[in-house]
Amino acid sequence: MLNNDNTTGGYKSQVSKFLQKCAEKRNNNKFVIDWLYQRQEFEYASAVEDCGTFVGFANVDNRAHVATANFCRRRLCNICVWRRQSKFVAQTFPVIQALRDSGFRFIFATASLPNVPLDKLSATINQLMKAYDLLLKRRKVKRSWVGKIRALEVTYNWERNDFHPHIHIMVAVRPEYFSNPDLYITLDEFRDIWTESLRQEFHSILDCNIEAVTDDEGAVVETIKYSFKGYKDNTALEGFFTSLKGRRLISFSGVFAKQRKYFKMTDFENILTDDFEAPKNSKLTYQLYKFDATGGMYSFWKEYELNV
Repeated sequence: MLNNDNTTGGYKSQVSKFLQKCAEKRNNNKFVIDWLYQRQEFEYASAVEDCGTFVGFANVDNRAHVATANFCRRRLCNICVWRRQSKFVAQTFPVIQALRDSGFRFIFATASLPNVPLDKLSATINQLMKAYDLLLKRRKVKRSWVGKIRALEVTYNWERNDFHPHIHIMVAVRPEYFSNPDLYITLDEFRDIWTESLRQEFHSILDCNIEAVTDDEGAVVETIKYSFKGYKDNTALEGFFTSLKGRRLISFSGVFAKQRKYFKMTDFENILTDDFEAPKNSKLTYQLYKFDATGGMYSFWKEYELNV
């Protein structure tokens, strides 16, 4: 289990830390909400504005579980972005551990394109994803990479007013990968393969990297990074809103996808997931907290029986 602030300590400590973080993310949403209203995205803005106004926690064996909440799940919502990333990390780390116990090793790769302005961002991301599909079809990659976690990330450079689209890839390889030259892919080889997949001559300015993973948890977090980081810039928000809409930001394939199927949601004990299922015939309650916009913090409201 991940050793982070949301999975350590007792029930009260977990609830307190969660609500503090949630209040912080709500505060970060203010700029996003104003921008959405200016853009006349009224339904979207209203959903983000109402997100997380109440959260209910169930105490199960001194562990906090979100039993009910009104999270909006919108792509630009700082609360939901934070929860989504934390949930993916919590669900992925046990999979990594299980595969490593089975003998698999891991590498971490980054593939990108040069920075582009807003008006070219969507087309560039399309090119990036097509190149990634071609990358996976390359003979040596197909033979060597037996599992992939692919995450699309876009960062914004406010000084240059442009965007940097790139892909993080955590790769599972067999134990013999590092000693077999027919399987092992060097950094230079990876750059050449990526350039060929792009079908354009970007080799001299491409930001590519490939290296062995020595820190599983760190690699998982680096792979599944925020695609949206709460930028307070109109151009940045426009870019994220338009270019990431409808895209699948994270995908699992190969042994990663197969291993995930062996785990049930109950195997992932994490305060950030709200798909908690109470044991049948159990008598549980949950404590409901409401957000006070005046004070900018959460306070206890009522205790309710949890319907099972």
